[in-house]
Amino acid sequence: MTFFRYTFIMNNFKTLLQKQGLKATTQRMSLLGSIEMAGHIDIENLYRAMTHKHPSLSLNTVYLNLEHLGKKGIITKVALDSTKDVYEITKEAHAHQICSICGHVEDMSMPHNISHFFTDSIKPAFKPSYVSVSIYGVCESCAKNQTRSSHKGDMHEKILNITL
Repeated sequence: MTFFRYTFIMNNFKTLLQKQGLKATTQRMSLLGSIEMAGHIDIENLYRAMTHKHPSLSLNTVYLNLEHLGKKGIITKVALDSTKDVYEITKEAHAHQICSICGHVEDMSMPHNISHFFTDSIKPAFKPSYVSVSIYGVCESCAKNQTRSSHKGDMHEKILNITL
């Protein structure tokens, strides 16, 4: 990431925090920067990344900031099956491709009209707060590794699981 792109992103985070009535503290800016750099990151790796810049930072402070930023809609917690939850910067509606072997999470764009699929199928009395779509399978890297070890019978099946 270039210096100019980093500066642009950080200025956007500062503006976003201020619009939500939050102070753009050094720790919050660092937390958002770390999440942005990783794309998707679990709490332990986020804490580890942040303590390099802020050695006195406590894990509790990271948890509290994540909770606060999540309530303001700035970050999103992505709940994953059988692995640690990860956090991402909130962005437009998208799905997640999740490798069932290594746990790698990648964003996947969704058609803008897909919301009709969900809203047309929901009972009128039910008021959804958000929709989460996760597609589980085998990433390219793990698939290559499986091909190398397939003669040993280690081939895993691809799993497709759509979570609403």
